Amino acid sequence: MWAAGIAAVFAVGWWLRRAGIATEDRLPPLHAELRAPTWRILPAACTAALAVAALPPLAARLPWRLLPAAGWACSAAWAVALAAADGLGALARPFDAPTEYAAGLPAVRPDPAEWLRTFTERLGGYPTHVRGHPPLPTLVVWALEAAGFGGTGWAAAFVIAAGTSSVAAITITLRRLAGEDTARRALPYLVLAPAALWIATTMDAFFLGVAAWAPPSSPSPPAPDAAPTGPSPRPVPPPVGFPRSRPGARPSGAGCCSGRCPTSTTGCCRSGPFPWRCC
Repeated sequence: MWAAGIAAVFAVGWWLRRAGIATEDRLPPLHAELRAPTWRILPAACTAALAVAALPPLAARLPWRLLPAAGWACSAAWAVALAAADGLGALARPFDAPTEYAAGLPAVRPDPAEWLRTFTERLGGYPTHVRGHPPLPTLVVWALEAAGFGGTGWAAAFVIAAGTSSVAAITITLRRLAGEDTARRALPYLVLAPAALWIATTMDAFFLGVAAWAPPSSPSPPAPDAAPTGPSPRPVPPPVGFPRSRPGARPSGAGCCSGRCPTSTTGCCRSGPFPWRCC
């Protein structure tokens, strides 16, 4: 089904290009160029083969305390190996474009606070990615430079590290939600996921890392047997005509209410849609 869907998308792209509707790309829907691989693809191919062979047994046997960090390291190696197929310079090259965040740093350097305060007012004069996103990514690149890690190479290293750390975060989350066995079985896929193509290198990898490590937006639901934290519910008297037992009487017989019922002092209670039962 997936193969048929991919073939259909390329067929539509070919028709759009032939009709003169989409002429900006040679191979729509891909915004890329078709070229034969060179020897530089060998490190990536070797990394992939090693990962396919080694990751499943590693994920099954490695102590849990080491597993998230190992997945993070393997994901970083895979992403870097893929990007380096175009040369090591390809790791930072995307950030060198005049539309990227680094191109907007001259406006930030004199006074970052003033730049932030007037961000929306002067938005139209900034590079494409600066004005197309909130100010945090640009401030992150500026902070790296201010800390002595200037240049797009350091920015690329930071972004790749942040993006690949999502493997560790997702593995930990899976263990919490679905159990350790599920987290271990998912790790090889998380490491080799197609996201590696844009983790090295786009700022979207930084967004991925931040989102993966972000705390949940709402607290976890309480355990089923957890004691209620709010005020106790107001006792509801049983319907008229039902006999009352003495306060504190033990329930006896099938269908009687339990002592945990809010109206246990009356000896009668109601459970969900079921009728009143008195003991």
